[in-house]
Amino acid sequence: PRPPRFVELALQPFYGIVSDAKAALQLFVEVARERKAAGGLPAYGDWAYRCTERKKLMHRKTHYTETPIKPMRVYEEMNKALPRDTIYVTTIGLSQIAGAQFLHVYGPRQWINCGQAGPPGWTIPAALVEAQAMAQQYRVPVVLEVILEKVTNIAMGTEIDKINEFEDIDCRHPEGRQGLEMAGLLE
Repeated sequence: PRPPRFVELALQPFYGIVSDAKAALQLFVEVARERKAAGGLPAYGDWAYRCTERKKLMHRKTHYTETPIKPMRVYEEMNKALPRDTIYVTTIGLSQIAGAQFLHVYGPRQWINCGQAGPPGWTIPAALVEAQAMAQQYRVPVVLEVILEKVTNIAMGTEIDKINEFEDIDCRHPEGRQGLEMAGLLE
């Protein structure tokens, strides 16, 4: 009898491209423009407009007062306290997703994201450095302790128009939630 055969399943790219990145991207843009001119691309204008309106009128709530505190409140306070040239370093998981949603990042190379399967715990040494610098500059000890709630669900989804929101939206529409519904922004 033969031993069972194991098949390794892996996600493979549809097309393998070996090219100078700039040349490839220029060609992609050229082809996309040709397809658009020929009517071969879907129109996303309405969707893009609704996204812009959502950004203006639907904010994720950050100002929570419960104890233990929600991470969203921590990010709100960080946005107030830290200067525009702050460099953020993320670990993997929900803190990475939440940081990307709530922190205000103003320039290139100010968001250092470890990506998939990053080494857990690498942000602590990095944080001890956005603390040593402050202690030296202001000549005071720096201690930062935040007691967070044990479980926080952060808005996420598998598709950009299918996001699971776990907290109430901070509605900025003059007519409230009803105005958002009438504008078609809750679809």
